[in-house]
Amino acid sequence: MRLVIIFATVSICLLPTSGRGQSNPASNATSRPEPAANQQDSGGSSLSETTSWLSERIGEARISGSSSDANYTSTSSMGSFRAEWDGCKLVLHYIHQVAFRSNDPTSHPNLPPNTCSTAATVNLSFLSETVGTSEAKDLMGMPLTTPAWNVTLTARGNDRPFVWHGVCSSGGTEQTHDYSSPFLPIPFESEEIAGRVAKAFSHAIHLCSQKKEPF
Repeated sequence: MRLVIIFATVSICLLPTSGRGQSNPASNATSRPEPAANQQDSGGSSLSETTSWLSERIGEARISGSSSDANYTSTSSMGSFRAEWDGCKLVLHYIHQVAFRSNDPTSHPNLPPNTCSTAATVNLSFLSETVGTSEAKDLMGMPLTTPAWNVTLTARGNDRPFVWHGVCSSGGTEQTHDYSSPFLPIPFESEEIAGRVAKAFSHAIHLCSQKKEPF
């Protein structure tokens, strides 16, 4: 029973608040402007240059935490971040794993790890150009093993443009989860990198939000 409860907790905490009953924002993606890959404003890099740089930095994203009680030591980590771009469309992939080590194997057996492979999809034209950073406090309630800072992308207005799909497995059991959300945090262990990534996302969102002139 303990394993089932933990598995459900991991699945819920890994993904944002469920958007069941909400309209699918992906169906409205074509209603927003889609600039050419080489579009740029008067004082910045092109969209393709910006997303290429973001892909490199997103590969550095990670966060980890650990906690212990009388029975188990639990470690949680999010990593293997990878970005796929199609113009202004971003698909962000990452892996979240929680491992459990028994502190007393004679009375509490070791538990299989919970592993979730998740992809979040969004069109940048749906997002606010104000991209903030904040110091992460914990990971699923676990104290962090290394300080981390979140770069948080947020929707304009009341939209829920982030479409999430996750596949979680533990001990031969597999569950899938589909959600929509108004925000997406990306964690970095460097405050400097987090700040630079936030500025780059703000620039990319600005480019993706510009309306093309008809001629």
